[in-house]
Amino acid sequence: MIVHWLIPKLIPDNYRSVEDLSKSNLASIRMRAGLVGKFASDMQIHFTAGDHINPTADVIVVGKIGGSCQNGRATLWLKQLSELKNNSKKIILDYTDHHLESSSSPMGIFYTNILPLIDKAVVSSTRLSQLLTQFLDKEITIIEDPIEIQITPPQNLIPTDEVTLLWFGNAINTPYLVNYLQTNLLCDADFRLIVLSNGPGLEMLASHQQHFRSTIRLDLAEWSLQNMINASLVSHGCLIPSDLNDSRKAGASSNRLITAFALGLPVSADVLESYAPFSDYFHNIRDTPLSEFNKQLASYAKKIELAQENVVPMFSQEVLAQKWKKFFFQQCII
Repeated sequence: MIVHWLIPKLIPDNYRSVEDLSKSNLASIRMRAGLVGKFASDMQIHFTAGDHINPTADVIVVGKIGGSCQNGRATLWLKQLSELKNNSKKIILDYTDHHLESSSSPMGIFYTNILPLIDKAVVSSTRLSQLLTQFLDKEITIIEDPIEIQITPPQNLIPTDEVTLLWFGNAINTPYLVNYLQTNLLCDADFRLIVLSNGPGLEMLASHQQHFRSTIRLDLAEWSLQNMINASLVSHGCLIPSDLNDSRKAGASSNRLITAFALGLPVSADVLESYAPFSDYFHNIRDTPLSEFNKQLASYAKKIELAQENVVPMFSQEVLAQKWKKFFFQQCII
């Protein structure tokens, strides 16, 4: 079976190696196309990826088109998919964000246009499956995002002069952090916060820094897997604030939470729908203020030990690669 993953790639036209996929700054490429590419041999499939669909492909997976869709990419993708649909190719939608909700946005328009061409869909969370069902009357399979790091047992660092906490995420998540840091009733402690994000996310934090309490010391750096691992080794815990009323987060996967578990960090987070099954293992960021979480770091570290035993292994690359293999061969068999 030949599988082509339709994802953005400017120069050259298609990805030349799995290593290129694994270095992408887009999580949807690394964790989904990159995962299948990495395990393609074990799955007994031939794998290609990029803007130009492999004409010999049996299955085409439509990945996240990205914000550049209005610069000609949407037209290119739709033209190819329409031609291949006429040639009886199997077309799968890998839907990782609920862009159909904004039907007038460039990405919303693109996804609306390709829905008639889709045979089946894959999503990263139960909630996203429920949301997509409102637009697509086809079979939808849930395959979660994998963790990208090795499990690190909790270090149980004892705070001395100050508590150091870690936040990591794309710029789309930065507004939730900004709002939390300005909510003094909840974010009531003095601490150092290591922030790892992409350029726009770091710029947003820097522009709002004057509105935070002076006792919150920010250290800003570009996100990378290695930077995240290094930062976790000097951190006492991890913050993942969100907004339960923001529909953009409704279908979010559990990946950032599971990654924090794998890093061995006590976590204070909002209870998103995808986080709820694991609520026994982390602090509800809205229930009690940050100062209370900081006092209980040792007890939450013990919960992380349990999470690493009971939860994190379900999100290993090997386990999720098997889910993709089953999907391709039991549901998408030609």
